[in-house]
Amino acid sequence: IKREMKRWLEKANLLARLSKMIKGTKHDCKEEWPFPWPKKYPCNDDLKIMTVKPLTKEVPDDISEFLKKGGNSVGTHDGKFHCDEVLACILLKYAGLLQKNDCIFRTRDEQVLNNCNVVVDVGNVYDPARKRFDHHMANFSETFSPHQKIKLSSCGLVYKTYGKKILENILIGEWKLDAQGLIDYSYRKLYDHFIIEVDAWDNGIDQYPTTEVPAYVINSHLAQRISDLNAFDKKPDCVIGFSKALSVVEAELLWKLHLIQDEYSSLSAVKTAYEKRFETHPSGRIIAFNKFTLWNSHLNTLERDNPDPNKKPVLFVITKKSDSAFVENTRASFGSFKGKAALQAAWRGLRAADLQKVSKIDGALFVHSSGYLGKAATYQACLLYTSDAADERSSVDLGGRGILQKK
Repeated sequence: IKREMKRWLEKANLLARLSKMIKGTKHDCKEEWPFPWPKKYPCNDDLKIMTVKPLTKEVPDDISEFLKKGGNSVGTHDGKFHCDEVLACILLKYAGLLQKNDCIFRTRDEQVLNNCNVVVDVGNVYDPARKRFDHHMANFSETFSPHQKIKLSSCGLVYKTYGKKILENILIGEWKLDAQGLIDYSYRKLYDHFIIEVDAWDNGIDQYPTTEVPAYVINSHLAQRISDLNAFDKKPDCVIGFSKALSVVEAELLWKLHLIQDEYSSLSAVKTAYEKRFETHPSGRIIAFNKFTLWNSHLNTLERDNPDPNKKPVLFVITKKSDSAFVENTRASFGSFKGKAALQAAWRGLRAADLQKVSKIDGALFVHSSGYLGKAATYQACLLYTSDAADERSSVDLGGRGILQKK
């Protein structure tokens, strides 16, 4: 895992340097990266991990002595481990409830679990006040928020209880970021784009129950990767795989938070573009940016929280560059490839002169073969691209040169 991560980082650094070299400038990608990605892969060797078989008498002396010393201890089940309790342990680490030289007891023995400070994914009790976070009870129905339908697993329960404290400890305590507005934004975002898929996976919830719109979006496939690490623990008392899983989950958590903070920096620009959409085009169905902007997730949220009374969502996003512009369609839902509209079928896959001849648009440069993306020499040419776009449900007149009828 460490070798693969190192290889990935080296490739990323190389690509960044090559990009700058092509433009004739010297570059060190670390200077421009705004968040403190760990210099090495997270390691949790300073945590004790013990597998304890069911006890018939008193708690063994070594375990009893550890508990008497007052160190924090987290209890979870033994046997095959799953992503939810591994992630729950890492979340507890950043909540300050699992620190250096503390212990994770992997057991189902009630004597040991009753002596643990926190218990996750075992014990048949959900009680945040007592720090008990199991979700396997027959009457359990806890979700992250009223609008969510996915039941929480142990990691979701820990995050719902300590999430804002965890974010404060990472974003403010470790990364020294200005967290005004950032904590609340990240709290919801990290759940919707990361933790929810672990909750759903552990509860056996299909991504596509009975509708075309997925119940949740898989962004990392983390649960399957963690499940695969069970291959290291072939003996009942072996904890190698669990230890590796802690490091993989921690790296994924920190990386996802980096991405969320980067995305957050675009929120203000997307809000402004959305508010000015009728200035961009009379239809209100196009928004525009003067530079590359992470808009997809923000736009979906804005349209959900501020629905258009005429039920006419934004169909296209135009981004201006110094020497060109490109247009993209918006998606039917976040994580979906299905667009709300597409560029003309006759233009798809064509470039330069061939595209200009068919489209009769001066400056037309390229339209993707699927119709979701187009590039042109000017912003005005991109506007003409969108004038003949078709909505998935009906024909759309964006005030351009014509209407493409849905067939």
